[in-house]
Amino acid sequence: MPSSKNPSNDGAFNDDIPINAGTNAQEQDDEAEFEAKQPSPLGQEAPEIIDEASRIGAKRLYRPLVGDAITAFAGGMSVSFGAIAMIMAAAAVGGGVDSPSIALLVGSLVFPVGFIILLVGKTELFTENFLLPVAAVIKGRGNIRQLGSLWAVTLSFNLLGCLTFAFLISREQALAPEPVEEMIALATHSIDYNLGTAFVKAVFAGWLMTTLT
Repeated sequence: MPSSKNPSNDGAFNDDIPINAGTNAQEQDDEAEFEAKQPSPLGQEAPEIIDEASRIGAKRLYRPLVGDAITAFAGGMSVSFGAIAMIMAAAAVGGGVDSPSIALLVGSLVFPVGFIILLVGKTELFTENFLLPVAAVIKGRGNIRQLGSLWAVTLSFNLLGCLTFAFLISREQALAPEPVEEMIALATHSIDYNLGTAFVKAVFAGWLMTTLT
């Protein structure tokens, strides 16, 4: 290693001090500073997460409502496709989806296809707007009127998309008889829930969708 000729106390030169000692020390300081700026292994702190969520939520609040309507309509169609995929998979296995069975398990595994289409297509569901836009309002980056408009538009056009999809698949011979029977059985089972059961299921569904965002 190259060395510098530094005089020692007795006037002799010391060959043991490397010429890049100062450079190494500077590099170590820079590396320590860089590591200090990196996020912790556990991720961001809670205030940073909320701030980032509010920033993203503000973008949603300030989007044109026409764009929200289009993406929400497509979102309703997309998630409806997942329901049809579930029904058709269950019918292919044989058995009903209105009670615990292998058919219900298979159908449930196929159901997320609708959400994959939704995410890839960047469409939108009403239940996606419970965290980010609310955080934006709390942080003062939006207001209640904007939040209410976003909720009203996305919910309305989600339902319109679902109704449109239901209308299309209810046309004669759009589906084979077996999936139609499964669909009717599932719909009948779903509307038979009492209010308490429906509320609990809705809470968990909303929580999962919020976690997804």
